[in-house]
Amino acid sequence: MPTMARHEVVYASGGNDEADVKAMLAIADRFNVRLTIVDAARGEPLHGTAVFLVGRSGGSALHVTEAGPMFYLQLPAGDYRLAIGYQDWLQLTDIVVDGQPLDLTFRLPADTPAENWLFCRLANGNHAAAAVL
Repeated sequence: MPTMARHEVVYASGGNDEADVKAMLAIADRFNVRLTIVDAARGEPLHGTAVFLVGRSGGSALHVTEAGPMFYLQLPAGDYRLAIGYQDWLQLTDIVVDGQPLDLTFRLPADTPAENWLFCRLANGNHAAAAVL
């Protein structure tokens, strides 16, 4: 699993399938902040979340979109504000990074369509939409 660095923050994102989960677990001990992001109602992993991080003293900053449900960070000791976004939801928390690793689970609501829809375009330019049950 490759790690990335942005603004002096090293991170890894993944967990999108079984092989990815195993790869993330294999590197977990390299990181001192480990996030898991799940659907609040079903507990299923949420793919495509946004992760925002800023140091409370103005230090490290990070904004990653399309993060996997497992997101690991290696941060210097300090106080941080962490926000996880998904669809129209944003969950904020303040964290303190010291000598002990932090394992955090974020549970966010996930809106799922009530029905599956199929959009069709007719040759004459009219549109037809029908629910597929």
